[in-house]
Amino acid sequence: MTTNRVTFIDTMRGFSLFGILMANLLIFQFGMYGKDELQHLSTIDNGALYFVKIFIEGSFMPIFTILFGFSLIKMIESIRKRKNKCRWSILRPATGLLAFG
Repeated sequence: MTTNRVTFIDTMRGFSLFGILMANLLIFQFGMYGKDELQHLSTIDNGALYFVKIFIEGSFMPIFTILFGFSLIKMIESIRKRKNKCRWSILRPATGLLAFG
């Protein structure tokens, strides 16, 4: 089976997943609510925290969201091009994602 993948989109998706991992490192260490209540930080630590909030959390998650939507549209176009029923082909992976999530 031959697949036509867009290499740039796959690269950006991997890059954004790495950024999401970086953004979640604070959650892994301090917990979901503890990362927002960090106090008594040094100037360097405070600067690093703001860098993570602005450049990591603020940019990688929207990029991943846009790429997820783009991939969904490309999948629908591919299914329609093969003249298959689109609803079942979209509903099956969506159900898997809901069950996994």
